[in-house]
Amino acid sequence: MIAPKIENRRHYREKMLAEVSYKDHKNQSFGGCTTKDISECGVCIQIKEFFALGAFLDLQFKLPLSATMFYVQGRVMRINKMAYGDRWEVGLEIVNSAEYVRLVKKYIAFRNTSS
Repeated sequence: MIAPKIENRRHYREKMLAEVSYKDHKNQSFGGCTTKDISECGVCIQIKEFFALGAFLDLQFKLPLSATMFYVQGRVMRINKMAYGDRWEVGLEIVNSAEYVRLVKKYIAFRNTSS
């Protein structure tokens, strides 16, 4: 029997599909991608470009409960090649954004009460 995978995370993750625009600080590359999930301290994106651990990306996206786009900076904490296609799954820690934390808490609370 296979034991279930135990998540050892500080913050709950909520699945969320949203379009994201990004810009890489080091190489000045930019593009679009999608989110997989979010938490109070980070976001997981699915992207076609490889980024080194520690790289900083500027992100622009909109949470479903937010009327406006917002900008945050994320630091690559993990990156894994996806099993299909030429995409990468990138875990980003959101750096210094109280507004992001506030909006994500609101979004997660709403999703949990409407389920």
